[in-house]
Amino acid sequence: MDEFTAQNTNEPLILIKPPYWLAMGGLFFLFLCFLVYASFASIPINVSGKGSLVRSSEVMGNVSYTSVSRIRVGMPVEVSFPIADPQLYGRLIGHVASISQEHLKIALVSDPATASGYRWTSHDGPPFEIPVGSECTFQVTVERKKPISYLLP
Repeated sequence: MDEFTAQNTNEPLILIKPPYWLAMGGLFFLFLCFLVYASFASIPINVSGKGSLVRSSEVMGNVSYTSVSRIRVGMPVEVSFPIADPQLYGRLIGHVASISQEHLKIALVSDPATASGYRWTSHDGPPFEIPVGSECTFQVTVERKKPISYLLP
């Protein structure tokens, strides 16, 4: 019995050696991780615009005419100011307060625990106040999609 044979045939069995099992197991694990990510994660779909801080905790901004129809009052907004580097300090958190043609009023969330007085995506934000009149860019999250929705109709 030098060679294993399949039952009821004279063909030799194909033996897969351990290194190949490890490679196949690794690929299966990666595929499983991708499926979990694609099913449970979500990708934000954003509309961008520009504006300025008009008074304490209020930003007035403009978006394109074609994008304004996707925006609703109450949608979350992240606001960035050039004077407060978003990579270092994060972005201000707010929501759409009102919509008028291509103009948005964005209410910023206040946080007395920060030096600026606003809530930031990072813990503390910058160690200074944002002056009224500062120009900004913002992103309104209009939708969240699961990655698997790009693969399956």
